[in-house]
Amino acid sequence: MHQTDQPTTDDTTTRRYDDGDRTLLSAIVEAVAAETGRDPLELDPLYDALDAAALERVVAPDRDTGSLAGRLRFRFESCEVTVTGDGRVTAARIESQSR
Repeated sequence: MHQTDQPTTDDTTTRRYDDGDRTLLSAIVEAVAAETGRDPLELDPLYDALDAAALERVVAPDRDTGSLAGRLRFRFESCEVTVTGDGRVTAARIESQSR
């Protein structure tokens, strides 16, 4: 039996971090908490899963051109989290499937 982790495609939760109401890190925590149905305070500390300063550098606009930077995908709290330079954080629950 082989086990793989697959993100679900039907259910995702998206938050924006560029609207001035939340930081990038709080948008990640909110999206994951909403996707997993957990209180944000019950999640493991996000700083244990990633380097916040490095993440912000990856998705920050380019200083010279002003164009939006790339995107980063990582796993946190049974979710695949995608952060994009256009201000979106998307969390998709990962389901373990036997094959």
